Amino acid sequence: MPHVLIVHDSESARADLMRELQGEGCTVAEADSGSSAVREIWQGNFDAALIGDRLPPLNGASLEEQLRNLAPEIVTMRFGREPPARVARKLMDILDGAAAA
Repeated sequence: MPHVLIVHDSESARADLMRELQGEGCTVAEADSGSSAVREIWQGNFDAALIGDRLPPLNGASLEEQLRNLAPEIVTMRFGREPPARVARKLMDILDGAAAA
């Protein structure tokens, strides 16, 4: 069961993605900022992090780079205004591919 961190400043965006990922069998944690995401990564054991494009105080690209440096084994994926079901399916395809490799 993949353990995924959703990082987005919008509570509703996190909730929508959480529902989709839980429907795919994932365990999900949330962070509402870049700094809280870093704390979660240090405290958790994640397979992936879904990162919104705009985050206080970092942007999504900066946070993605920081997470790759902290935990290179974690799959990171940024998302914007894509439908939550599409984001979840794309991540699951990536994780399925990583597990097969």
